[in-house]
Amino acid sequence: VEAAKPPPAGKPAGKESKGGGMPAAYEFQNVVVNLAGTMGTRYLKTSFVVTAAGGVDIRSIFDGAKPRLTDVTLNVLSSLTLADLEEPGAKNIIREKLVGAYNQAIGRKVADQVYFSDFVVQ
Repeated sequence: VEAAKPPPAGKPAGKESKGGGMPAAYEFQNVVVNLAGTMGTRYLKTSFVVTAAGGVDIRSIFDGAKPRLTDVTLNVLSSLTLADLEEPGAKNIIREKLVGAYNQAIGRKVADQVYFSDFVVQ
């Protein structure tokens, strides 16, 4: 029996909301960025799921804006420094930045929360 493969980067996570049948999350996998101020010697590799604000079909919205949202993701994450990542509560700050950036890029509240499934600083 083969193990189920995770969806590729930027694909819907396949989770569905109760009753509505609309996807409730969108997954970004293996996003790799150089950290600011490290001259390319340090990087962040992360995977995460973005959950939708109540009743929003995040899959169709994020699919329609995938290039813009990928760019937003890279901009937010690559602006981080090693010192930013060492601060207490750093992941919560990054979550807030990503949610805010996605909602600003879309022009309305679509993203509600970010949940990291992988977060490696090298």
